[in-house]
Amino acid sequence: MFDFSQADRDRYDTRKWFRTPAPSDAEPTTDEVAEDRLKETLLAEDILVADIEAKIARWTDGEDNADGVFDPGRHLPPRLPYDVFAIAAHLVEQSGIYHHLQPTKKAVAGSCGVSSSDSSRHLEIDDADRDQITVAAQAWRSLPRRDPKANLEDFAKSVLASPHWTALEPLFESWWIVFARHADSDVRERPEDGNRKVQPDWWRHAWRLLAIADEAAAGTGFVFDVDEVQAYLDGADTEIVWFEADVILEHVVRSSGAIEITGGDKQEFADVSSLSVARRSMLNVLPKVRTPSVGCTLRSISHHLALLPPDGIVKGHWTPNYRRRPTREAENFPDRRMNLLLVPLPYSVGPRCFRPSQIEDCGGAPKIGYFDVDQDWLAADGRDCPLEIFLDDLIMAAKSHASEIHGVVLPELALDYERFVKIKNLLRDRCEGIELIVSGTSTNREGDVGNFVAASTFKDTSAGLEGGRETVREKHHRWKLDAQQIRDYGLQGRLSPDLAWWENIPLQSRQVDFTVMRRDSVFAAMICEDLARVDPCQQIIRAVGPNLVIALLMDAPQIEARWPARYATVLAEDPGCAVLTLTSRGLMTLQDRIGTHRSNGSDRVIALWRDDSSARPSTLECPYDAQGVLLTIVEGGSNDVSLDGRCDGHAKAWRHAGHLPVRIEGARSRHAAILGPENLASL
Repeated sequence: MFDFSQADRDRYDTRKWFRTPAPSDAEPTTDEVAEDRLKETLLAEDILVADIEAKIARWTDGEDNADGVFDPGRHLPPRLPYDVFAIAAHLVEQSGIYHHLQPTKKAVAGSCGVSSSDSSRHLEIDDADRDQITVAAQAWRSLPRRDPKANLEDFAKSVLASPHWTALEPLFESWWIVFARHADSDVRERPEDGNRKVQPDWWRHAWRLLAIADEAAAGTGFVFDVDEVQAYLDGADTEIVWFEADVILEHVVRSSGAIEITGGDKQEFADVSSLSVARRSMLNVLPKVRTPSVGCTLRSISHHLALLPPDGIVKGHWTPNYRRRPTREAENFPDRRMNLLLVPLPYSVGPRCFRPSQIEDCGGAPKIGYFDVDQDWLAADGRDCPLEIFLDDLIMAAKSHASEIHGVVLPELALDYERFVKIKNLLRDRCEGIELIVSGTSTNREGDVGNFVAASTFKDTSAGLEGGRETVREKHHRWKLDAQQIRDYGLQGRLSPDLAWWENIPLQSRQVDFTVMRRDSVFAAMICEDLARVDPCQQIIRAVGPNLVIALLMDAPQIEARWPARYATVLAEDPGCAVLTLTSRGLMTLQDRIGTHRSNGSDRVIALWRDDSSARPSTLECPYDAQGVLLTIVEGGSNDVSLDGRCDGHAKAWRHAGHLPVRIEGARSRHAAILGPENLASL
């Protein structure tokens, strides 16, 4: 299981210097041609090795190589920042270096505090360190691109003659210090000086590798535009970075097996699970959006790349924006608003919707039961498609308050997958400017029954842009109804309060989907219990730091004192996500009808919003005579600061701009089947 296989070797070899991926439209090669290319590659590598070997004495004050022999396979860093970050971040985490990092401090005038320089526990980072990181990262990004027709040996000479090569020397120096000079060091060992432990020499270099790779990768991985890659390969000036083009090209070839990467019909390439070629059973690397402003963790020292756990713990799926990259003119005058229509379906839920299904057989008196949720609110959606008509009317009503509707969000178990597709098609055809839909569903694409969240971005057909993508994932934790909840919802006639009742759904794939919208904003959707449980969902969400998290619930009112507000606050602080929780109106209407929570008519709080600009959440009411809420959010800037003092002034944050209820005129008579008996009784 842990042997270094030929597949590992082949995968790693593609990321060595001067071994760029072949274009997908390249001619098939013969063995003789392949052998000639390998010889050419090795000659180019020899030029690089000679350059590095000449510098080693300067790096080590004349001391010999610890291994005696320079091994290009181990002593040269990978060609791409994503792989350097993978190993460096893993080392920094396993050794605990991250919690020793701090910017250099100076005593306040009149203070008797001890200077941090007196402590061996701190790995201090000063302005000179950060400047060196910035210069090296920019040099990495700016290396000359290769002309596919040029001789590889000549290309290697041009790279080393580039003015950027000298600035990139810290990358090669730190890699050699860590993986050659200190190759035999124990990652957890701390040398001693007298009676105190001191920092190993390689610690600063491990941090430097992480920081250079992180800075170099800034802004990459968000847009995968294959036309832009083709233009890049043709020699045109584009915004794409050379190593980003390599990754996209690898991704296209690996995912589609296509001979052409251009053409009118773009293939639906698989989503990205890792930007690194490191074994996914060990770790994964994805782009990163927000950096926490609190706490001291590994995720606090990177801005642009995230180290994720192995696939066996939780999988991260990254869906880039496959649309054409916006023009510079469009970026100069961006519209930062986003109007989200929140639809709290179902509006009516009764005890009839909760059905006992199974009881655990543990040899004694049963303690645990399992219940199913019957979506009777979908039964009315027959041949005449009243649900689609209802949503069309609701969208038209919302458009009386907004020029465009950019997104539609429905709660947990609002739909099944078949109806999700119908609603998605309705939005595509009837809602110009629509960008996303998110909904809870009871089935997935394959027809499996469970509890899922489905999300889709849209192709902008009016502008000729490609890129609508859909993701569907399972819930990670079952809903558990205890005796008090059973009584609060009036379910004791269906589910015995003597038992604890679990939601009857399978728990199989542990996966979190991150979807890029617009140019560089990212959203992730969660389902109810996923918000409340720390592992595994929150672990990966905190690592990537999407700037918008949408949590779909089937719950009571979303007031500030309840659990969703507490957990939303946690994510708003670490890593800085804006969080929207949305529940259906059915259970709060049921509580009002049976008297366990009386409503005054205007307190149907279906949603809660929490962002980084306010210490308290905003509650979003959908009064009994309204059918939806129009939420307007605005994308603003944020200056995120890492533990080592590096600043990211390009981070984006979504913030609450306002909300109002949406009412369909004549809804009671026109849409009685959708509103349901409990909601109609409230009216």
